Amino acid sequence: MPKKIRELKRLLKKAGFVYPSAKGSHTRWCHPLLPQMSGESLGQGTKSAG
Repeated sequence: MPKKIRELKRLLKKAGFVYPSAKGSHTRWCHPLLPQMSGESLGQGTKSAG
């Protein structure tokens, strides 16, 4: 059975991840010691065609 979202949030916070405040219900988790990933840094063909 998959974990509930509150369990995932708790585990991410415990691992050191944070999320800056954002509009709506979407969150972008980041870790202060890991490099930030953007859509441009993904390889060709990994983003959905749009």
